[in-house]
This record gives sequence, C-alpha cells and structure tokens, in this order.
Amino acid sequence: MNKRTKQEIEKEFCLGIILLLMAAHNELEKNRRANLRGHLEALKSILPPENDTHRDTTLSLLTRARNYIRVSLTFLPSFCFPDKFP
Repeated sequence: MNKRTKQEIEKEFCLGIILLLMAAHNELEKNRRANLRGHLEALKSILPPENDTHRDTTLSLLTRARNYIRVSLTFLPSFCFPDKFP
C-alpha cells in the first residue's frame, strides 16, 4: 500500500483550492463578457446602420458611437435653436 506523505496531501489540497478559485474566476469573467456583449449590442442598435457588412469590433463600434455623438452635438444646437445658432 502506498502511503501519501503529509506534504503530498497538502499539495493536493492546495491544488484543489486553486482549481476551485480558477473555476469561480472563469465564471465571473464569462458573465462579465456576456454583460459587455449585451451593452455593445444595445449601443449598436441605437446607432445608424453602417453601409459595409463587416462585423463590428468593440473598437470600431465605440469609434462609430463617438463619431455619431460628435456629429449630433455639432448639429443639435442649430437644429433646436435656429435663431441663436445661425
């Protein structure tokens, strides 16, 4: 019969704890990515459609949103207050 040493038992115990922590972290990260993906889809749905059919990356989607906001803020004062912004 093979007897395990105290050091081997402790090592196995620590490995089990590490695996549990990693699994919990992986689940949290999966939820974080799903939440982010949902918010990016919501942002994409309120932006005007784009002509090309490429799949948006996070960076390209955020860039489109920034540009849309800049254009909207430039246009908005003259649209809402035509007598004050010629």
